[in-house]
Amino acid sequence: MKSRRLDPSRTTPDMYRLLERIPPKKTELVWLSFDVYTLLERCKSRFPELADRHVDIWFGPQETLACIQHDDMHQRILIHSVLNHPDVPQEVIEFIIIHELIHLVVPGRVIEGKLKQHPPEFWKKEQEMAENRQISWSWTFIALSQLYRKDEEGEGLIIPRSWKRMAPKRYPSLENIKQLDPDFDKMLNEAEGLI
Repeated sequence: MKSRRLDPSRTTPDMYRLLERIPPKKTELVWLSFDVYTLLERCKSRFPELADRHVDIWFGPQETLACIQHDDMHQRILIHSVLNHPDVPQEVIEFIIIHELIHLVVPGRVIEGKLKQHPPEFWKKEQEMAENRQISWSWTFIALSQLYRKDEEGEGLIIPRSWKRMAPKRYPSLENIKQLDPDFDKMLNEAEGLI
């Protein structure tokens, strides 16, 4: 789940106006069983520093499970099509939204000569802000276990183009995941090492 920043030197005011109105390529209707736009506003309200910033959310095919594109004027959360399913729990999407919003308040930084989009202070903020952190990471790892790999920099979860052939017809509920009694701490440590 990477943060992608637009290059201001290559954009014009006209391009910014277009970015506000035009969705990313290949966006989809939302098939979730809840109102994702209301959820986005509720998540955003937990970040007072984002009160005056408009954030859009889109679902569609892309390389990563989720990312946020942003500049000083526009923010756009992009979530992979694999999560655009009525069985995906609201808590998981809420967690992803919070994760992506944290990128706006805890920017990436260089660590040991490499830009890290998820520095230690990012994980600390995620722990503070995301109540469903453990179960959401567990759901992601279990429900999507056949569908992702980590990227080369270890900064995100990559979904292959062939994901539709491998995707389950139904996803587990959070209750199903809790009944499996996974080792949440181990999964969280794996998550922080993975992305």
